[in-house]
Amino acid sequence: PKLFSKQGKETKYSVNLVPLGGYCAMEGEDEESGDERAFCNKKPWRRFIIVAMGATFNLMLGLIIVAVTLAPQKAFNSTVVAEFKENAVSEQSGLKVDDKIIEVEGKQSRRLSIKTHVITDADRIIDVVNKYAAPEMQEGDILFITEKAVACTQKRAIPMKDIKPRPLAKFLSKFVLKTPYGIGLGIPETMEMALRECGTFRILVAAAVSAVGKLFGIRGWFYKVAGEKARSIDGPCDCTLPPYNEYVVLGPEDPDKVAAEIYAELKAPVLITDINDLGGVIMGAAPLSTDRHLMAAILKDNPLGQSHEQTPMGIIRPVTE
Repeated sequence: PKLFSKQGKETKYSVNLVPLGGYCAMEGEDEESGDERAFCNKKPWRRFIIVAMGATFNLMLGLIIVAVTLAPQKAFNSTVVAEFKENAVSEQSGLKVDDKIIEVEGKQSRRLSIKTHVITDADRIIDVVNKYAAPEMQEGDILFITEKAVACTQKRAIPMKDIKPRPLAKFLSKFVLKTPYGIGLGIPETMEMALRECGTFRILVAAAVSAVGKLFGIRGWFYKVAGEKARSIDGPCDCTLPPYNEYVVLGPEDPDKVAAEIYAELKAPVLITDINDLGGVIMGAAPLSTDRHLMAAILKDNPLGQSHEQTPMGIIRPVTE
């Protein structure tokens, strides 16, 4: 039933008791009309646009209503713990707000981020671990540390101003795919460090192989040839934590040895990781029997943050019933 209506100059507007939707009745839509402005007298492409816009704006209105309705909501389907109800059993079991949970091979694991101070070459990584991670560790936990945190303590963060790229570095960097997840070797300074770390010949071979791969639409061959040292080099981007927004950070020296030294003191498995939003690898692990592919799968969604979060290490903890 119609609640009320209003006659405009040429259009009649009405609101019904049950507003299940809206409609627009156009002259010439279902019958012939002598009015040149009538729907039936428009060109086919104009009629198509008129009909399509009606459906499009209905869809847009639905999206706006959903967005406005859900905006105040605190809870969505997520693998991150947002909050607990009062006396929740899950909280009593040790779960905390901001814990990240993932299931791999039928087993669930929590990933707990650990906040630290800004790590520099004045720090020893084992001291940082003992200060921040050791007090949080439990039986069955695995500690994982980003490769950049380790590299910074090894004086492998190089100020951009101290790097003088050669012409070859400037040339090769132009062909590197740049992504939102990191600059990689896409600037002359990082490419220069790759030439120094890996050798000019190896980088040139990697570049040639990569060029062939791109002809067939295949990417990733460059790093397969250049090796992990090249892959782990990173430069500054918009989200880089100062002062490293003016540094090139190389991969860590002997990550397996670093992991073994921490493992010996912590008495718990240790991983040195190179993970970003595109994937990653386990660069170092102790004990050596650690399933690196499994660990990489558990960390594949990059649960740590290395910008304002200041969480360069974390804990993998099995979820128990």
